[in-house]
Amino acid sequence: MLPFDADVLTSLYEQVNRALWPAQLAAIVLAAALVAIPFKPFAQAGRLAGVVLAGGWLVSGAVFQLGYFAPLNFAAPIYGWCFIAQALLLLWTLVLRNTVWFVWDGGFYSWAGLVLALVALFAAPLATGLFGAGWAAAELPGLMPDPTALFTLSLLLLVRARAPWHLIVLPCLWCLVAVATGWVLEAPALMILPAAGLLATLMLMAKNRRVAV
Repeated sequence: MLPFDADVLTSLYEQVNRALWPAQLAAIVLAAALVAIPFKPFAQAGRLAGVVLAGGWLVSGAVFQLGYFAPLNFAAPIYGWCFIAQALLLLWTLVLRNTVWFVWDGGFYSWAGLVLALVALFAAPLATGLFGAGWAAAELPGLMPDPTALFTLSLLLLVRARAPWHLIVLPCLWCLVAVATGWVLEAPALMILPAAGLLATLMLMAKNRRVAV
């Protein structure tokens, strides 16, 4: 059994959103800019994506996991440092090495990445605000763990050629943890975003096997 329930977790989302306001506005603008990059890539696009994604993983890890979730869950510090590690991996791969290009090719994986990214950025928060726990509990990429993991995996589907495996592992593991948490709490709504992340992971595996290096 977990030492919290779905209502407590929803309340935690509300607390974090209140504490971070108006960072939500910046998160939406920056994430939308990343979604637009594959349609008109430029030389420093990978570096920009790396900085924005790394910032989101850092906030989700340091603020949400270590700052707010840790008092409720003994495993949260482990999650938090894994999120920080993912931020460092993104900086190393996308910013320092600058070897990853995001390109729209109009194929199945591009469309899948776009749709899942828009789910994380717009559809899920709108559903929460209109039909779920309310706007105060809406989860956005760059601020909350689940949409951050899904958004990252979705963008990796838009990478030209193969997506780096080391950028896939930690988001996938978090999605597994989040799905398991929703299952234990008997809260299907909490499983939607991480389940979509696992779907993105399966598609990344398929894409990497088919696409040449």
